[in-house]
Amino acid sequence: MFRLAVAQYAVYRPQNWDDYVSHLTDWIEKAVAQHAELVVFPEYASLILTALVNETKQIEQYQAIQSLLDRFLELNHNLAQKYQLCIISATFPVQENGKFLNRSFVFFPNGEIYFQDKLQITRFEKGVISSGETIRIFQFKNICFGVAICYDSEFPLLIRKYVENGADLIVVPSCTETWSGFHRVHLSCRARALEHQCYVAQSCIIGSADWVETIDQNVGRAGIFSPVDHYFPNDGVLGLGNLEQSQWVISDIDISLIKKVRRNGEVFNYRDWDTQHHFNKIEKNIL
Repeated sequence: MFRLAVAQYAVYRPQNWDDYVSHLTDWIEKAVAQHAELVVFPEYASLILTALVNETKQIEQYQAIQSLLDRFLELNHNLAQKYQLCIISATFPVQENGKFLNRSFVFFPNGEIYFQDKLQITRFEKGVISSGETIRIFQFKNICFGVAICYDSEFPLLIRKYVENGADLIVVPSCTETWSGFHRVHLSCRARALEHQCYVAQSCIIGSADWVETIDQNVGRAGIFSPVDHYFPNDGVLGLGNLEQSQWVISDIDISLIKKVRRNGEVFNYRDWDTQHHFNKIEKNIL
């Protein structure tokens, strides 16, 4: 068992790099004070760093903050080691081979650094952000997890690939500017937890950053979700953020319960996944 914390992260405008260091350190220290061992920040929360560059247009801002990427990585790397926890960072638009990838970095307390790129790109990102190509599975303590960035969570077959390759926890850094957008991701997270009988945790960004188009308006509620079955809450909600409140949402994660529910649950969604492919005979009765 370990303690998971997902950020319901209010944007703010950093005055300088040291201000940002203090800000992120404060967030980590608050999580550590609540005994968190794995923390998740939301999609595009790194874009508050555009306040430290002079550009005002989206592409130019993305290009300009590449100069801050090494410091961003070093800061998260040092925090993970200092406080001995695993950090799934705010996603960062990383420029690589002439294109931008929406990338979440995974920092382990032993100093190792990995990453997951967003795979499914929304129509608002196309033309700016390119799709990643690889699903990566990570292990922390006794649980395997994957990072599915926002829109990725809305695709059951994609998440199934994570689960089939060992992930019992899916963390979802998200960024949604409308309540309909939030509910699409929120409901998708809960559905993925139900159908794969796994944990799913959504981090979200809230508030306004009027100096950067990508995160100018943001709404959402961070949450941690479980299977809807024996051993878990009747609604599958382990934690849910308060409206418009900057906070950590925290829950203990017990991998043994995933094994139990897949073996002894009221239903066997995880086990029965392939049976849905057997129904290929279709009869249409159209008046």
